[in-house]
Amino acid sequence: MQSNNGLIPHISSTNPLYAMRSEEDFISLYLGLADQDNVPDLHPMQYRTLWSFYHLKFAQHLSLSEANQLFWTYFPPKAIITDKVDAVLANIPNRKFDLSIHYRGTDKALEAPLVSFEVYEKAILDYQAGGGNIKAVFLATDDSDFEAFIRQRFPETSFTTYNLGSSSNTLRGRHFSDMSPGDKATESLVNMFLLASAPTCIRGASYMSAISKILNPALRTITLNRTHWGSSGFPELEILAEEDAAPR
Repeated sequence: MQSNNGLIPHISSTNPLYAMRSEEDFISLYLGLADQDNVPDLHPMQYRTLWSFYHLKFAQHLSLSEANQLFWTYFPPKAIITDKVDAVLANIPNRKFDLSIHYRGTDKALEAPLVSFEVYEKAILDYQAGGGNIKAVFLATDDSDFEAFIRQRFPETSFTTYNLGSSSNTLRGRHFSDMSPGDKATESLVNMFLLASAPTCIRGASYMSAISKILNPALRTITLNRTHWGSSGFPELEILAEEDAAPR
């Protein structure tokens, strides 16, 4: 499929946080069609600021279902990711977690107010009281204190995490740590797919769990905060709209 404007999406990034070599497109290492022969020679459009880009009149939002179709059509995960996701799910009954949780602490406060540990605890208890099972839970977090807290509060729950290596600086996000770029990229992507491997995700506003919703639009989300700018960007706005429309 093509997007509504008739264009075929192509994404590349040489972000040094994730690229193992200078000017290397790290995204193509992990995502994308196996046959790249038909990808045209692309050059980035030049614009002075993000606002000057808007004169092109591209839609700033699209539906989650359209985003899902575009992703799986043009950016399916490669074996380097799917093999690791499959290895984790092989140990989970029916290859599906009962619940997923994403808590982003550290530098996330620059984007959204941090949510207290107790608010997450209450959300889990409410989910359980509503009939949700919490026997097998996938947890993605960059905050070791939160992980210790939630494990202590729910000792009967089997928590699964996916971390590659460790960071010597626990006050900054793992993406700014001294982990290797390849481990950072792999860890982030595998966590996105595993967060999506549950019926419900309890989350704070973050691109990681937002992309999980794009990977699996059937994923129900319970979002516990808003960004400092009101979660008005894609796909947070679409996620919150679906939550608001859900039956109570």
